[in-house]
Amino acid sequence: MVEKTIALPTREECRALWDHYKTPKHIRRHMEQVNRVAVYLAQRLRRAGKSVNIDLVDRASLLHDTLRVTEWKTLTFEYFPEAPTAEEIQAWEAQRRSIPSHIPHAQVNADLFRDRFPELANVIAVHSISDAAHLHSWEEKIVHYADRRVSHDRIVTLHERLDEAHQRYARVSGESLERRPDIVAALHRLQDELFSMISEDPDQLAHNLESHEPTTTLKTSSPGADETGRHT
Repeated sequence: MVEKTIALPTREECRALWDHYKTPKHIRRHMEQVNRVAVYLAQRLRRAGKSVNIDLVDRASLLHDTLRVTEWKTLTFEYFPEAPTAEEIQAWEAQRRSIPSHIPHAQVNADLFRDRFPELANVIAVHSISDAAHLHSWEEKIVHYADRRVSHDRIVTLHERLDEAHQRYARVSGESLERRPDIVAALHRLQDELFSMISEDPDQLAHNLESHEPTTTLKTSSPGADETGRHT
């Protein structure tokens, strides 16, 4: 299967970008777990005959929340599993001063990569739940859906992810998209589309992934933790 050659960072460069932007460690673990799910689904869809750029899925899932702190209403650390360093706090405060909080984090992260990696930026730009009904390529669908299956750094069902996110965001901000009927319906259509292609039960995703671990996956090394802003 011939793929269009596109510019992408290496996996080592992805980790270097986390370090450069001081991505919080629990956000890194979230992205690592989303990456596991996304690469697995990409490989399965590729095996089913779909044209999927697995490298694009891999890098987009690793970078979708790189710059995450700008959208949070406040910068507090009560849910951080590790105490941040003074250098990290200084970097996050500078990011929050330079990027207005009303700009969605999906746009913020897409803009980071737009000039050098436009295809990567396009996938990252639509990973938030508000874009559930506006996905076109397989890469966009896979990364978006994988993010809907990971709560912090745990693989959960779609229902569990939506319920947990609703409770968290409704409590923090008083609003939640996770109960909007059109968004919930779009996500279930997406789930049905993906899993009908690979002939698997979506509720068996975690088990199937463990049984067939993709060789390119970054392993998580720490238990899950809460966060103070949207992963979506």
